Amino acid sequence: MTEDRKIVLSYKTTGGAAEPDAVGRGVMLSNGYDLQSAFETRGVELATGHAPKYIWIVQEIEPPYAVSLVGLAPAWAEMAMAKYRKALALWSHCLAANEWPGYP
Repeated sequence: MTEDRKIVLSYKTTGGAAEPDAVGRGVMLSNGYDLQSAFETRGVELATGHAPKYIWIVQEIEPPYAVSLVGLAPAWAEMAMAKYRKALALWSHCLAANEWPGYP
């Protein structure tokens, strides 16, 4: 996080291309990094009173180790926040009912 707490940075590596469009569609959404950003952004917002920007620093693990800075488009960020709210609602329900979905 930057010193002024206005930007949260998350470092990720990839065996594929670090090209921003490929990373956004493939790596970030399929690995749940969008939900990670929602949780971290909301946590910072609750602690500081303002929602920070969230940026991934994505680096290739093979030479020349290209790097990209990737953020979520506003529509994707809102979908991530919807996932966040759904996860909190499920957690709240599980706590209240003492029922935890999962494998037997």
